Amino acid sequence: MYVGILTAPFGNASIDEIIKFAAEAGITGLEIAAGPGGHIDTNTFDQSEADRIKDLLQKTGLKVSSLAHYTNTCDPAAREPYIKVIDAAVMLGTDVVCGMAGFPVDGKSKMDTIRQDVPKAYRPILDHAKDKGIKIALENWFATNIQHFGHWDAIFEEIPDEHFGLNYDPSHLIWQGIDYLGGVERYKDRIFHTHAKDTEMKEE
Repeated sequence: MYVGILTAPFGNASIDEIIKFAAEAGITGLEIAAGPGGHIDTNTFDQSEADRIKDLLQKTGLKVSSLAHYTNTCDPAAREPYIKVIDAAVMLGTDVVCGMAGFPVDGKSKMDTIRQDVPKAYRPILDHAKDKGIKIALENWFATNIQHFGHWDAIFEEIPDEHFGLNYDPSHLIWQGIDYLGGVERYKDRIFHTHAKDTEMKEE
């Protein structure tokens, strides 16, 4: 096992600066924010830049655990940027892209959105990911369409593809009183990446 960090909180720092910091801090992995304006800016990213970053990672002993593209996938405008992130993952040699299940469509519940909209939104993204050997891992952020296990079961019923799974984040389950350890056993074949955060619940 190795411990990494998500680069998104580093704001405007360059990927070179983040790699240097991580290496000096004893961190061994990076989940790199990718997309237009990300630490991997897919508007300009190409194989030569990927090779330069891979060389820097190799010299510092770091690994890319995934690319992170947390966007509202239910928005039709999200499709093209998502596909570019998948292509960037291939160039960097990582096989996971972390994303979201999207937000509820206006006027619809999360469950209705899962049943009616998410499959259509994700199909071209998942087909491209499969062709490229990339797994898609959804963070279970409560504000998105997959708030609890009922939503998770529904989305995997609608989209059974084996390369479609979870960026498992128990912190979003703990405060809801959901069995986060039981979830590991229940969805173990779908967990491609994990997040770790402190969680505190205060009684009032």
